[in-house]
Amino acid sequence: MLGNLSLVICALFFPISSLMIAPDPPLAFREDWKQDGDKLTNPNLALALYGPGRDNIEVAQSAAGEAYLSLGTCSAHCAFTLRDRNSDFDFTNPDSRIRWRTMQDGFYEFKVLVKLADGTWLISDHNQGGLPDWAEDTYTIKDYHWYRFNIDTFADGPEVFKPDFQKVEEIGCACSTEDGASCTGAPPGLLRLDWIEVYGGLVRR
Repeated sequence: MLGNLSLVICALFFPISSLMIAPDPPLAFREDWKQDGDKLTNPNLALALYGPGRDNIEVAQSAAGEAYLSLGTCSAHCAFTLRDRNSDFDFTNPDSRIRWRTMQDGFYEFKVLVKLADGTWLISDHNQGGLPDWAEDTYTIKDYHWYRFNIDTFADGPEVFKPDFQKVEEIGCACSTEDGASCTGAPPGLLRLDWIEVYGGLVRR
């Protein structure tokens, strides 16, 4: 009798739905790059380049024959994004995340950049820098602080608390520096992206 009463009390105060763990988000895409054509190995993706330094974003090849995206020669503001050709990304799952293999040296750093379906641009506070050799890292999107971003001037705006990530149109990286100058006039350095994986839902447009 007491056991049944305990179950009733638990059901009243702790609904089963509140105890459920969100499923792990699926792989939305992976990109490995190629040196010809549109630079992409994934036919479902489209690449966009931004900033006055965008013409310096290129796919290069390592001594081991691996293709990687290089932002290391950007002498002015530059950024790239990837979008799915048919769907927006849904990053409302708390475990939505980015995995990548990168190399940074000198003054250059990666900052994650997203464009929402309503046209709003956001840039993360986190930067990935100071890795003179290839390294793999994983970052959860909910753990970033996000700020409004002007894609024309590359100027940061105020922080956006709890942004709505139900429909994200594009995701990528902006080239930044330790002093926030977005690579403008920075000394030569290395900023390389070997591959990128993004985990989250897909929402058909």
